[in-house]
Amino acid sequence: MDTKIVLSVVFLPILPFYQLYKYMEITALIFASLKKKTMRFLILFCLFTLTIIARAQYPSSASKTFISEEVEVKAPQGHVLSGTLTLPTGKGPFACAVMITGSGPQNRDEEILGHKPFEAIAHHLAEKGIAVLRCDDRGVAKSTGDHESASSKDFADDILTQISFLQKEKKKKIRANGIGLIGHSEGGLIAAMVGARQSDLAFIVSLAGPGVNGRDILYKQNYDVTRAEGLSADEAAKNRDNVMKMLDIVIQNQSAEAEKKLHLLLDSLYSNAAIPQFEEFKKAQIESMNTDWMRYFLTYDPAKDWEKVSCPVLALNGEKDLQVDAKINLNAIAAALEKGNNYQYQTIVFPGMNHLFQSCKTCTISEYGQLEESISPLVLTEISDYLVKFAHAAK
Repeated sequence: MDTKIVLSVVFLPILPFYQLYKYMEITALIFASLKKKTMRFLILFCLFTLTIIARAQYPSSASKTFISEEVEVKAPQGHVLSGTLTLPTGKGPFACAVMITGSGPQNRDEEILGHKPFEAIAHHLAEKGIAVLRCDDRGVAKSTGDHESASSKDFADDILTQISFLQKEKKKKIRANGIGLIGHSEGGLIAAMVGARQSDLAFIVSLAGPGVNGRDILYKQNYDVTRAEGLSADEAAKNRDNVMKMLDIVIQNQSAEAEKKLHLLLDSLYSNAAIPQFEEFKKAQIESMNTDWMRYFLTYDPAKDWEKVSCPVLALNGEKDLQVDAKINLNAIAAALEKGNNYQYQTIVFPGMNHLFQSCKTCTISEYGQLEESISPLVLTEISDYLVKFAHAAK
């Protein structure tokens, strides 16, 4: 009988395709050894398929109903955010949505496994008469700056800088009272941060955005992901509990002390598991979670900022989202908005859709790269129908 040993790797709300490479070597070593051993090792980062199929992005960038303009946004901190401003054809100024990516280093299209959902959203909205600004994260692609040391709060500062850029540098093309936010995953959380500080936003669209703190997100996420990938309830619960022990060390200790305690914990949990390249495995585990970003994400409560958001909010989730649970987070966002006396909100759960708002079949994380759809046309239509009224109201 095989012995199943589950390795505790935190699965973040969004893991970009290119971020997987640093885990590939150790993964290959472990799985190569499985052919000779009777143990089965599960690494959550390996649940992604690396298969990339041809995508039919919607609509084509060759469309004659909008134009794309390359821009550079200079941040007060000294870095430069490189992006694309997508503008409808016709006479402006236009309402504009500023896109906010999910966690991890993301380019302006929030590209993952061959999908470019932010490009699809930008082109769709531009065809409907709404401008879109989307930038590479700081330190990613054409943007300068340091991504690794930044927290969600730092990324919120970058969004505020982009809003200021539109209001000052693009005021002939963009209406100052028509600027809003569209944030996916951690980007929804960042939208709440910005909305709490920027009272003149026209709207916020949260796409699978958190309404509870990061620890609660990962507690639910870890169990759901491993169950969907085939673990028994007991195995998934044990794995989740091990992950929580590791995350609590990160919460309670600063970096150097946390590293020492994580080494001791991993030794106690897995030193007898005959894991190939065990020291490299530990290093990958610790590096994935013992960061300033993670420490901030685990303890930050977005509900406190959602309470301060005064603009209209559209909060969407996929029913089959294993990463940001629809019921828990939409209910938390709604409750926080109402606590702040903001009743200008709408929440929608899309049946049969995953965290990327793809119409899914197995709805596992490993299916993301196997699906041709980058984002459901139903979701695109829901967003554009919601935003068109703000585009007109902003005139």
